[in-house]
Amino acid sequence: MPSKQATLFLSAVFFPFAFLRVHAQDVPKLELTIREKITVEAAGLSPTLASSSPVCDGAGNIYLQPAPADNRAQPVTRISADGQHVTIFSLDSVPGLSAGSIIDSFAVTPRGEVFALAFDGETNQLITFRDDGQFDSARKIDREIDSSHFAVFPTGEFLLRGIEESASPVKTHEDAFTGLFDRNGKFLKEVAISDELPFKSRAEFTEREEFRKQDRAAREAVSSSQTISADDGNVYIVRPSKSLSVDVVSPGGEVVRRLTLKPPGLSFQAGSLKVAGGKFVVEYFQKAAGDPQNRISNIIYSILDAESGDRLYDYSWPAEAGGIFACYTPDSFTFLQAGERGLNILHAGPR
Repeated sequence: MPSKQATLFLSAVFFPFAFLRVHAQDVPKLELTIREKITVEAAGLSPTLASSSPVCDGAGNIYLQPAPADNRAQPVTRISADGQHVTIFSLDSVPGLSAGSIIDSFAVTPRGEVFALAFDGETNQLITFRDDGQFDSARKIDREIDSSHFAVFPTGEFLLRGIEESASPVKTHEDAFTGLFDRNGKFLKEVAISDELPFKSRAEFTEREEFRKQDRAAREAVSSSQTISADDGNVYIVRPSKSLSVDVVSPGGEVVRRLTLKPPGLSFQAGSLKVAGGKFVVEYFQKAAGDPQNRISNIIYSILDAESGDRLYDYSWPAEAGGIFACYTPDSFTFLQAGERGLNILHAGPR
């Protein structure tokens, strides 16, 4: 079983898809302003945010694993859209799970169903929870995949991204893997994604440092990607690069559409992406030129059509306002912010 530090990757059988390249466009530029600030005061809720992006369900409830970000035993926390209710989804409620098990990743459907991929040191299990946060069911994954990303389809099947280790009499090799599994954890088929950085063996490089650089780049390219269960029934795989690559996967495991999303300017770097109501929202950061502390000077949220990839609007967000982007609905953005009395929910909209 590969190390849990290994990042994920995509591979396999190829399906035809539409390829769309989205170029920079002149679009209306608007400014976001805070409309409402809600302080969440709940016993035991960490006021420190993890580095990973929160996710939301269709009702605007927010899900996250509070910091410390490297403590994957941290439970998944749901904060209601109005900030009045907090629900904890913890592995402590799972019977028979060995001590030290971690939540490798979690997924939330638009309907608010919560799933966690738990790793006990040997095997992966897909854990489902009831709405009150208590354990519902556990299913073992029938492939040994080092995984940190998955997403669930409305039909119950799920997409799993990871690295699979294969051994031959001569050597052990790691292969990129993306697969479709049924609701019982049974492997159904592999899913093909193109243009991934390949994993290579040490023997292919003269210099050890060159091998390490290539291997690190291949892993990091996927560890920072996203898998998103969208309200259109598909799963969106978002891979970071100079231009974001988005692969749209159907419940049948076919890549039905692919888009390349260019930033609003060459100096912008993409953060998280959200999908809702037939729209993408991409978070872009611009760092201050020549700043030795590498501080962010500008944040833009670009709205794009999820079918064509066309950019529709650019919203600016003051960097000093802080907060982590959590949710998007038409004309409304939600951010989480660490405050003196706890977490703050910021609802923002166009000025």
